[in-house]
Amino acid sequence: MNFYKVYINSHGASGRLAPEEFILVREGFNTYSLVFGILWAVYKRMWLLSGLYVFIFLWGIAMRAGFALSNASVTMWSLCAYIIIGFCANDLYGVVLMKKGWQYARIVCGKDEDEASLRFLDSY
Repeated sequence: MNFYKVYINSHGASGRLAPEEFILVREGFNTYSLVFGILWAVYKRMWLLSGLYVFIFLWGIAMRAGFALSNASVTMWSLCAYIIIGFCANDLYGVVLMKKGWQYARIVCGKDEDEASLRFLDSY
């Protein structure tokens, strides 16, 4: 079972939610943020996280040039930073949604996103 946080944008006229009026954000590690990095952050419009990716990249270049660190050590530290971001990415996305006016509703569980959506709509 996967757990998802539900964020609601607004209510429809009939009091029922349409599928485009809520977003499910999966709890746990975000593989897309690890693999695609800055592309994932820009796609989700997470500008501060995109800046963090750029900072980590530039930090790696500066460490290689300024302190003559080996490529392996800089790559290891960068990979550690990207893994930490992967664990925090979904929570950061939730913060971005709340700043955009979405409201946290609850946590639902399901085998996949579709089942979790149905469980949320049934209980809402």
